[in-house]
Amino acid sequence: MESTTAFGARYRGLAGLAANAILFTLPPLLFNIVFANSLPKAFLADQFWKDIPLAMALGVRIGEVFVFAFPALMWIRLDSPRQRLGLRLYGAGLVAYFASWFALMLFPDSVWSTSVIGFVAPAYTPLLWLAGIAMMSDGWYVRRIPYRWWYYLAGSLVFLAFHVSQAFLIFTRTF
Repeated sequence: MESTTAFGARYRGLAGLAANAILFTLPPLLFNIVFANSLPKAFLADQFWKDIPLAMALGVRIGEVFVFAFPALMWIRLDSPRQRLGLRLYGAGLVAYFASWFALMLFPDSVWSTSVIGFVAPAYTPLLWLAGIAMMSDGWYVRRIPYRWWYYLAGSLVFLAFHVSQAFLIFTRTF
């Protein structure tokens, strides 16, 4: 029987750390850190944040904190079909996200990279891996708070609305 403490017996020690959803945010974060200086000019921080409306900037920044920090409160399991589908969606989402960036970095003048769909792709492809994290999640580390897997997905969708809007705004300024 699982403990009724705030942190269930199943998720103590290293097993608890390995089940923490925050680990699934690390690949995109590390990718962004490693390739930050290889991005096309429009995506460099001084251009990407130049003259962004305050409400949009706040929405993106608060959303970033939500999608990258909130998973520290969630654990992951792969017991149900939904959770296993979430893992596949997460993997496909990472591939799509990384590919969207590589296309922009390696072929910045291509038809894809200069189209709105290609230019904005790194802003909308996170939907897949964020949905995957949401679907794999199984609960909070703090047991007394009601949990539904779509809470994280809903917050992620709000973040993505701001993020895609910002990328679209940068596209209109660039092309």
